[in-house]
Amino acid sequence: MLKIVVVSLAAANLALGGRVHATERPSNQHATAELYASSLLLGAKLGAKSAAEQGKTPQSVVKCLQALDASHLTDLVESVLAANLTPAELQTADAFFETSAGKKYAELGTLDLYLSAGEMPPQDAPNISPEENKEIEDFNGSTTSKKLWNLLNGASARREFGTRLLALEKSCGVGKRKQ
Repeated sequence: MLKIVVVSLAAANLALGGRVHATERPSNQHATAELYASSLLLGAKLGAKSAAEQGKTPQSVVKCLQALDASHLTDLVESVLAANLTPAELQTADAFFETSAGKKYAELGTLDLYLSAGEMPPQDAPNISPEENKEIEDFNGSTTSKKLWNLLNGASARREFGTRLLALEKSCGVGKRKQ
């Protein structure tokens, strides 16, 4: 099961993927945290599905993980971001991910998660206009973006995320012996 966690962390770090939820998030929650939490959980779900297809994980675990939502990880991602980024940096990241370009960039990250797990994405890649592409390039070249990616790819954050993912998987029955 450690492989599922490693795969989900690696896949989530391809891009700040994740689904943009239609429901409103709490006012103290950052869009960046919500998106990354969704990305981490999707990686875990896809990893568990793959492990089940290989006979390494029971379908009950897959069903349990499929029932979880990003709120099981958002608080942790939020705390990692808040402890390591300034309020201005978080505001900059959130502002980007709330734009059309940022949402499409996040959607591309989600599609990459499916592809990295060997799955067919549930939808086609979004059409990105030249203006949106420039916004994405500008954000990727910013110091905020570089700091964000370094943080999310750093050993400390990955360890914290991996610990939470393992706990979620364990709560779904990973590691329990079949009777």
